[in-house]
Amino acid sequence: MRHSRLAATSLAGILLAAAPCLPLGAEDFSFAVFCDSRGEKSGVNEPVLRLLVDHIAASSAAFTVFPGDMVSGSGKDPEVLPRELARWKEIMAPLKVWPVTGNHEMRRAEGVAAYRQAFPGLPANGPKGEEGFTYSFDRGDSHFAVVNTEHWDLGDPADPKDDKSMTHQVWDLDWLRADLEAARRRGARHLFVFGHQPAFPVAEGHLISALPNVGWKRFFWSRSDRKYLRLRDAFWKILADNRVAAYFCGDDHAYGRQSIQGVYQIVTGTAGAPLYALAPCHEPKGGLPQLPHEWLTFGAAKRYYKALGYPHGKGDKCQASNDFVGGNFFGYSVLEVHADSVAVKTWGVPARQGSRVAAEPGAALRVFDEFVIKD
Repeated sequence: MRHSRLAATSLAGILLAAAPCLPLGAEDFSFAVFCDSRGEKSGVNEPVLRLLVDHIAASSAAFTVFPGDMVSGSGKDPEVLPRELARWKEIMAPLKVWPVTGNHEMRRAEGVAAYRQAFPGLPANGPKGEEGFTYSFDRGDSHFAVVNTEHWDLGDPADPKDDKSMTHQVWDLDWLRADLEAARRRGARHLFVFGHQPAFPVAEGHLISALPNVGWKRFFWSRSDRKYLRLRDAFWKILADNRVAAYFCGDDHAYGRQSIQGVYQIVTGTAGAPLYALAPCHEPKGGLPQLPHEWLTFGAAKRYYKALGYPHGKGDKCQASNDFVGGNFFGYSVLEVHADSVAVKTWGVPARQGSRVAAEPGAALRVFDEFVIKD
């Protein structure tokens, strides 16, 4: 298996600069994670994204990973996506970024070519056909694996009619298992995995979908929904078996972190897309900002909690784990990597009152959550 030691994409020039080829060894460094910056007009929520980019650029973060939904994309016009991605790259230019595809980049089959054109030179160490979409790299004694949850089966390249969307799932489980196991053999101490779709949805916007996919009417309580649950479980078992520190994802436009089977899921869909209320529950979830629910009541959500296995009785948080901490704000997480621990700090700014897409005017970013992942 080839393994990348390339530096992250510098969006100022869209070039990949080679980093020194050093053996895996301990190194203290920090990196940032956030995603879901889609918006109106240019396809990007420019005011919010610029605010966050400026804050990250002033930090000590060596690079940023962005797990998808950079832009709105289009299900009709194939010329929209390249234009929106170009705008997104202009805004992100101050940062070194490892991109991850989201469903809004893959609304059409043409998104595959547009994405590769926008991000040339990404590692080609993933499965065949997934070059630049599924890949991995090292930094110090830490290993980073990117999985594509928005796959398109293009079939016969000469026949666009046989293109098939296979989104909302991690299909390349054998590659992921082999990649993580190889990283451990090389001496990697901290493993991080990134994808767009949550393994455990946290907000009402995608409680019915994400990787478990339990709520679509054509699937609910059928064999199909259990198929996706089994795939999700197989994905998570690989992470747990390899002692992955955290899986970062988005799609849910909220912040949420929780530990499941010893692995943290950290949702960072807070880069400017319309904020979602957290999954409805009978009790508040703590001191972070909360939005009113738009689509689901607690009563209506109970069948989804049952299908997902979320505890939702008195005192529970209606999430996969009762150690859940989450809220609604625009922000990003920064991870400080040390030899035997990873300190996670999440910075954010609240939304303007009555808005789900605008930050509170004049508000400075502050720390909303912090915790430590022990090795």
